[in-house]
Amino acid sequence: MFKLNNIIRKILYLIVMISVLAFTIIGCTAKADENSNSIFLTQEEINWLEDHEGQLTIGYTTDYPPVEFLENGQYVGLSADYFNLLEEKLNIEIEMVRFEHWNDLIDAAQAKEVAGITAATKTEDRSQYLEFTIPYILNPNVIITRENFSEKLSFEKLANSSMDILLVDDYAIAEYLDEYYPKLDYRTVASASDGMRMVSFGEADAMIIEIMSASSSIDRDNISNLIVNTETPYESNLSIATRSDWPILNDIFNKGLGRISNKENQEIRMR
Repeated sequence: MFKLNNIIRKILYLIVMISVLAFTIIGCTAKADENSNSIFLTQEEINWLEDHEGQLTIGYTTDYPPVEFLENGQYVGLSADYFNLLEEKLNIEIEMVRFEHWNDLIDAAQAKEVAGITAATKTEDRSQYLEFTIPYILNPNVIITRENFSEKLSFEKLANSSMDILLVDDYAIAEYLDEYYPKLDYRTVASASDGMRMVSFGEADAMIIEIMSASSSIDRDNISNLIVNTETPYESNLSIATRSDWPILNDIFNKGLGRISNKENQEIRMR
């Protein structure tokens, strides 16, 4: 088996390349629009933004590196970089609203206390109260074990084992596992770092986690005894999520994402 850091580098590089390729099509379309002097936003969309000035409140979480986190008290990460560009491309002001915990942000979105969420995975349950843009961050899930664990795992094997499995509380993959692998028992932890440390210290057997979160936890906590046992078929690709009764806002953000150039996408991901 490969050491965790080596395989993470390879997977993250693949994510970057696939993401850049995916945005090539979008970027080319946007460039074609510019060259033909076509209208970027419709008059209806412009009017809607004017009517809702000061209401564009988008929630983010503080402990989801490298997607979003705090650095010296400032909101940073992939999503922060994208929203800075969206403000520029759309010529709007977005109020970023801080949440310490993901489940609090989800509750606020469901209650329409915020206009949207910076980065969320589309699920059937969330689609009842949120609209989702095209995914702008690709994020596969992996199974993490200690390096002395020799058996190759899968969701099927976990569902038929007595292993102690961890997930981050209220993450999208739980909804997927509950539907397709109802016999797979797991318990939840508050954060990726909490779960990774528990597996490292032998307090749990394995963790199903997004590759980006795994990578950041490894670096931040200097964990050296974990490996990527398996890359799973489930991907927690991240979209901007907006309240379902404002579908026009979802269209506007999709157009904004489409105006971000290939170069800008690559600079964000390589950073």
